[in-house]
Amino acid sequence: MPIKLDTGRLLGVLMCLGLGACTPPAATRPPPGDGLSPRVRLGDDLGVRVEPVDGPALPMARLLARSVAEGLRELDLPATTDRRAAAAYLLKGRAEMQAEQPGAPFIVLIHWTLLSMSGEEIGSHILGVRGTEWHWQYGDPKIIRAVGKGTARPVAAMIEVDTGKPTTFERPKSGLLVKSVEGAPGDGNTALKRAITAAMRATDISITEDLRQTGYVLHGRVTVAAALDGRRKATIVWTVTTLDGREMGKATQVNTVAAGSLDGAWGHEAVVVAAAAVEGIERILGMAERVERLKPKTDRPPPPELPRIPGRAPPPPR
Repeated sequence: MPIKLDTGRLLGVLMCLGLGACTPPAATRPPPGDGLSPRVRLGDDLGVRVEPVDGPALPMARLLARSVAEGLRELDLPATTDRRAAAAYLLKGRAEMQAEQPGAPFIVLIHWTLLSMSGEEIGSHILGVRGTEWHWQYGDPKIIRAVGKGTARPVAAMIEVDTGKPTTFERPKSGLLVKSVEGAPGDGNTALKRAITAAMRATDISITEDLRQTGYVLHGRVTVAAALDGRRKATIVWTVTTLDGREMGKATQVNTVAAGSLDGAWGHEAVVVAAAAVEGIERILGMAERVERLKPKTDRPPPPELPRIPGRAPPPPR
């Protein structure tokens, strides 16, 4: 017996889950974390490489760098201390002891500088470290954790990926190609592709189907879990890559709906899903565009050499 799709009821459930506007009864409340607001993970190529801090002993310098990298990852910003890893930014720190400064509120000042990999300075921040000289010299875990948490948010703000404050997207030099959506039941693949294309066109993002104008590619994949107590968890992952296949990031949406409710026509449900996904996709594209602007222009052609005409020269300056 075919299951009848109650569009109005399903839309209400999706809107409640996505916007948090209402709370379902306790018996039917979905697991924590469900909703249409995307969880964003930026690609490794958009991350930060943290150098050991200059000043303290090498073990302490490395522990501080690892703590800062952990703090950045907690803000959804890829970060590493591995010098072999790909990254878009380089974070350097220099510790300056304050123990001999009378009345100084801090035992150490750490001068942080964020650079692009081409050497361009993005921003700087001075972090004051409280404690005793003994605790600093012997690597007190509380100090190390405080440095990591105290440094991460100002650094993340320099590159406009602070959690809770999505980046303002700037139109990329090349367009976005919405390639495909796969794995959805019913007509979801077609409906979601059409809806996400329309939703992205409503922003400042340039949508194109011409590979000559394409800088980034968007692909969607839908996974629907087996039914449990009459409900199924649907996961939609939107992946942004460059034209040559480098992953810039993923925006993941997770929702729980009635079993069988998406097996037919998606209709307005696809529009709701796409509208909620835009914010995460914009954040990835905004970050990718910022990194692209900071790359050194090594492929710029040399200026043309003009023919010289004997006896013809510009007049001397007056």
